[in-house]
Amino acid sequence: MTKRPRRRSFLAGGVVVLAVAAVFGIASAVGESGESPPAISETLPIEARPAVTATASERKTIEMSTALPARVGITEKSYSSAREVFSSSEAGRMLFVPGSQGACLVMSSGISCGNPTDETLPFLSMFTSDGDSPYKIGGGVTPADVTAVIFEDSKGQKFVLPVESGVVVVDASDRLTRDAKYVGFSRDH
Repeated sequence: MTKRPRRRSFLAGGVVVLAVAAVFGIASAVGESGESPPAISETLPIEARPAVTATASERKTIEMSTALPARVGITEKSYSSAREVFSSSEAGRMLFVPGSQGACLVMSSGISCGNPTDETLPFLSMFTSDGDSPYKIGGGVTPADVTAVIFEDSKGQKFVLPVESGVVVVDASDRLTRDAKYVGFSRDH
């Protein structure tokens, strides 16, 4: 009778050892992937933009929106790989913060995350409004071969916004109405 309890305790001990090993293996794999440098920016012209450090306020904006940054793989290393999309537009400063599976754009008004290398939607953007103005301001990033992004308002008016070196900047003078929606892009052929 004493043999069975020993077998059970040996079997239970083996299960515990395997469970602990699995937990450490998973934690190790998560730690390794979290420490790898973000790769998304390497395929975009945004990589050539000035490297910047996110301010405490910009980091807080990202960290307060936990679901979006996690979905695109933002890690601590992402902050040291940030790029300034622009700083002198009417929308203020916009940062590109790369992750392992996408990126986030950050402005004082909020955050937008996605994958600008997605072939079906190669445009990561963020817009806000300027007070009572009926127009959007902001911008976004695209792959190198995208030459323009196209919006359309509720009246059917199209807005073709040029892309320069993978960056779109939209000021009130572009007259992009608040109800305008992204409908497509054009590429170099």
